[in-house]
Formats: sequence, structure tokens, C-alpha cells
Amino acid sequence: MRCDTALELDSRRQLALDGEIQWREIQVEPGTRAQERDRKELEAKYPGQENARKRLAEVSAVETARLPRVPWTRIGDHIDHAVKLVGADHVGIGSDFDGAPMPEGMEDASHLPRITEELLRRGYSEADIKKILGGNTLRLLEEVEAVSKKLRAQATS
Repeated sequence: MRCDTALELDSRRQLALDGEIQWREIQVEPGTRAQERDRKELEAKYPGQENARKRLAEVSAVETARLPRVPWTRIGDHIDHAVKLVGADHVGIGSDFDGAPMPEGMEDASHLPRITEELLRRGYSEADIKKILGGNTLRLLEEVEAVSKKLRAQATS
């Protein structure tokens, strides 16, 4: 497939790696020289596997401080991008209100209805919105449960 933008290339790589595109992919440019320099400094400051958690905590704090605040409507751009890549049947959203930096206007769960309004404004059907806002996740969990039951039944027979 041809990728026209760095975001598209990074999103496809991320989907191939773990099936997920996260907010950070649309907020910052990945792999800057400054990030590489910071990583090396942290490895020197906290060497070894036993210090991995310290490095992760400091990297998270540094990256969070660097992230630009973006408007909540960027969520709609993000959903549009994912739907164009894989289709509405394979897109779902989640939230992380317990410490992750959130876009301006989406500081807590009381603002979540804005996403529905934005998707309607962008022309999404109610059926696709239901899928994106939770239907796809529920379908996936039901499929996982069915496979689990099948495997358990095979193991006992």
C-alpha cells in the first residue's frame, strides 16, 4: 500500500505491530533526535533492566510535558483517519482519564457526548457511531469469549 503522509505510514506500522493507534501518533512527530538523545541519557542515568520502571516513569513525564495541547475535535480527525485505513467495523475508542494528557475540552468523561455530536456532524451514520463508540469492542469480546469456550471444550474432550 502507498502511504501519503508520515501519519499514515506510522499508523499502518502501529496497526501491524499491535493493532492499535494511540493519541500520541497524532499529537507529536515520532522518533526525533531529541527523544533519542533523552533515551540515551536515561539509559546512562538508570542503567540495567532493574531500572526499567524508573526510565519509563521519567520518559513518560518528559513526553507528557512536551505534548502540545490539541483541541478535542482532533479526536474526530483521528477517527476519520482510522476509519479510512481499516473501516468503521474495526475502529473503537477508549479513554484514559487517570493521568494521560487529554485534548482541550475533553478533560473528563462529562465531555464524551461531544464525540458523538462531532461524528454526526461529519456524516457518520448512527450505526457506525454505535460501532465506534463500543459496539465493535463488545463484538470483539463476544468473539473472544466464543473462542475461549470452544478451546475449553476441546481441552476437556
